[in-house]
Amino acid sequence: MNPFEQNGENEPPHLVCSHLLACHTLWYDNTNADSGYSLGRVIVHVRPDDGGGFPFRLFRFFLFAQLHGTPAEYVVRVKLVRIEVDAEQEE
Repeated sequence: MNPFEQNGENEPPHLVCSHLLACHTLWYDNTNADSGYSLGRVIVHVRPDDGGGFPFRLFRFFLFAQLHGTPAEYVVRVKLVRIEVDAEQEE
């Protein structure tokens, strides 16, 4: 199935996430409705600042998701998990 093509009538709805970005801040220009939002301090990796280890509290962050697929209502959940780094692998 090509996620960029429209579904036939008998195919189930689908949703594709082409981009998922996390950031610490968002900016919006109230004086220009066409300016959209700007993402600030994009998160590249997450680790405790104090060296205290996991779990730790990340007080605030925002997610930007670019989604496409069949028009419908979807429930989307984001689960944060720890990824173990192996000495032989990068992630």
